[in-house]
Amino acid sequence: MDIKPNFEKAAYLNNLGVIEAKNNNLTKAISSFRKALTFYPNYEKSLYNLGSLEIRVGKYNRAIKHFRQLIHLNNQDPVSYYKLAYSFFRKGNVHQAEMNYQKALQINPDYEPALVDLGSLYMLTEFYPQAIKQLEKALQINPNNTYAIGFVLYISQIIVDFSRVDKWTAVLNRLTAQALKTGEGTLETPFPSIARKSDPEENFKVAKYWSKTIKDSLADLKTNFSFEDRKKVKRKINIGYLSYDFRNHPTSHLIFSLFRLHNRERFNIFTYSSGPDDKSVWRKYIEKNSDVFRDIKKKSDFEMAKLIYKDKVDILVDLMGYIKNSKIAILALGPSPVQVSWLGFPGTTGADFMDYIIADKIVLPEKDIPFYSEKPLYLPCYQMYSTTGKTPKNKIKKSDFGLPEKSIVFTSFNQTYKIEKDLFSIWMEILKAIPGSILWQLETNSLAKENLKKEAKKKGINPSRIIFAARIPREEHLERLTLADLGLDTFTYNGHTTTSDCLWAGVPVITLKGNHFASRVSASLLSTVGLPELITQSKDDYKSLAIKLASQPKELKKLKNKLAKNRLTSSLFNAEKFIKNLEKLYEKIWNDYLKI
Repeated sequence: MDIKPNFEKAAYLNNLGVIEAKNNNLTKAISSFRKALTFYPNYEKSLYNLGSLEIRVGKYNRAIKHFRQLIHLNNQDPVSYYKLAYSFFRKGNVHQAEMNYQKALQINPDYEPALVDLGSLYMLTEFYPQAIKQLEKALQINPNNTYAIGFVLYISQIIVDFSRVDKWTAVLNRLTAQALKTGEGTLETPFPSIARKSDPEENFKVAKYWSKTIKDSLADLKTNFSFEDRKKVKRKINIGYLSYDFRNHPTSHLIFSLFRLHNRERFNIFTYSSGPDDKSVWRKYIEKNSDVFRDIKKKSDFEMAKLIYKDKVDILVDLMGYIKNSKIAILALGPSPVQVSWLGFPGTTGADFMDYIIADKIVLPEKDIPFYSEKPLYLPCYQMYSTTGKTPKNKIKKSDFGLPEKSIVFTSFNQTYKIEKDLFSIWMEILKAIPGSILWQLETNSLAKENLKKEAKKKGINPSRIIFAARIPREEHLERLTLADLGLDTFTYNGHTTTSDCLWAGVPVITLKGNHFASRVSASLLSTVGLPELITQSKDDYKSLAIKLASQPKELKKLKNKLAKNRLTSSLFNAEKFIKNLEKLYEKIWNDYLKI
C-alpha cells in the first residue's frame, strides 16, 4: 500500500532533478535524485540520472555504486555497463573498465561509445591491434566519427603502418575541411592536428573548437571564483605548475631544476601532480623542491580547480595543453586570475581562458600571432633544459650497443608517431648514399620495429642497418648518445627533448624548419646553441646536408668541436639564466593584472 505514494514522490523529485540539471543547478539536481531514492530506493530513472551526474562532477566511486545497483535491477542495459566502465576508467582501474566495456558490447555489439572507449583503453595500454579492431568496427557503424578516426590514425603512426596512415589521413582531411567549411560536425582533436599538419590557421581553428567544447561542458559547474582580494595585499607571487608528468618523463627531465632555482624571496611555488607517483628521482626531486606539492590524481577536475583557488595561486602554468592525460578542463574552470601555457603542447590552446603562451620568435613568429588565442611571452628560447652540471663523456664503444665501430651512425630517438613516409624515404636515401652507415632509433613497440624494417627492405636497404635501442636510465642514455655522429630530426613534429639531449651530448642535429610551433622547435634550439647552419629550408637541402656532413669527416668534426664549445656557454643549457628571464615575465604579467 505504501509503494504508490512513494513512487509518486520519487517520480516528482526525479522530474524536479531533471529540470534543475537542465538549468545547470547540479548540486540541487543531485540532492533531488538522492531524495527520490529515499522514497523509492530502486527507482531506475533516479539511479541512472544520479549516477550520470556524479560522473559529470567527478564523483566516480558514487557513480560506480549507483550503476552497479542499476545493473543488479536490469543486467541487459548496455548503457549502464558503459557508464560503469567509464567510471572505473576515470579512476584508473583499467581491468574493471575493460571488463564492463566488454559486457556492454556483449549485449549490444554495435554500441558505438563502448567500441570507441574500449579502443581508447587498448591504445593507452599499448594493445594496438586490439585497439584498431574496436575503433575500425566503430567506424563501420559511424564513418564520420572524427574522434575514432583520430585514434586509429594516431595508433597507425605509432606502429608506423604507412598504408593505414595514408587511408585515415585522407578521411580525416576530408571531414576536417568539411566541418571547417560548414561549421557542422566534430573536428579532430588538437594534438593530432599539430602532429600531422603544420598549418597555424587550421591548428588554431581546431583548438578553438575544442576549447569551447570543453568549456561549454563545464558550464553547469558553479565556481564563483573571485580574485579581488589578490590586489589588496602586496606579497610574494604564488606560481602554480600543473602536470600529469612529474615523474620519469621528458617534461620533468627538462625542468626539474626549475623548482629549486626559483627565487623564494619573490615567489611561492605550488606544484599540482595529476599523474602517478612513480617513486622516481625526478618525482622526489620536484616534490622536495616545491613549497607546496599536491598529489591531486584522485580528485575530480572541479575539486582540483577549487583546491588551486583555495591555495590562492596567482599564475597557473599548464604544462600539458592537449597532450595525453591533460587537465585543460581545470584551466577552463578558471581557478587563477592569470593562466599560462608552456612547454608540453607546442601550439595554441585556442582557449579564451588561457591568457599567455611562453614562446620565442622562432617557434611563434609575429606573423602567426593572429592564430593564437594567447598573448605571447617571448624568451630568447622557449625551452628550458636542466642539466646535472656534467657533460656526457664518451667512455663507451659503439660495439657496446651493437653498433659497428667504423660506421657513420645517424640517430633519431624520436617517438615513432613522428616518422612520416616521406621522411623515412629520405632517411633511406641518406643510408644509400653513405655505404655502411647505420640508422639508430628508439625501440618503442614491436610492431613499429617490424614495419620500419619492412619499409627499409622495400627501399632497397638491408633491415640490419636500422638498429633499435632499448629504453635505459636517462644518464646512461645521454652517455650512449655520444656514440652517434649526426642527428636526423623529424619534420612536422620535431624532436623537442630529443633534440636538446643530442645537443647536450655533443651530437649535431639537422632539421627542416617548418611552418608552425611544433615544426620549428629544433630550429629554435639550434639557433640558441649557435648552429644555425644545421637548419634547412627544404627536404632536398635536409638530405643533401646530411650526406655532405657524413661524407666529409673533417667538416663534421669541426661542427662537433663548435658544439662542444658552445654548449658550455649557450643559454640553452643555462637553467639559472633561463629562470631569471622567466621570473621577469611572471612579474610583468602579474603587475599588468594588478593594474586592471
